[in-house]
Amino acid sequence: MRILIVEDNEISAGIMDSNLRQRNYETLLARTGSEALQLLESNWDIGLVIADILLPEVDGLELVRRMREDSKW
Repeated sequence: MRILIVEDNEISAGIMDSNLRQRNYETLLARTGSEALQLLESNWDIGLVIADILLPEVDGLELVRRMREDSKW
C-alpha cells in the first residue's frame, strides 16, 4: 500500500517514513497541504493519508475537507 505522509516537521516525517518503510509500505512525503493535494492528483493509488493538522498553506483539516469533496479520494 502507498501511504502519503503530510508533515512539515522534518524529524517527525523522517521517523514515520522510516517506520513505515521498515514494514514494507511505500511512502510519499509532502511538507504542505498544497503539496499533498498535488501528490493526490498525480498518484491515484494512495491508500492512506497521515496528515498533521498544523501545516503551512493548507492545514490538515482543510486538506481532509478537500479530499472529502472529491469522490476519487
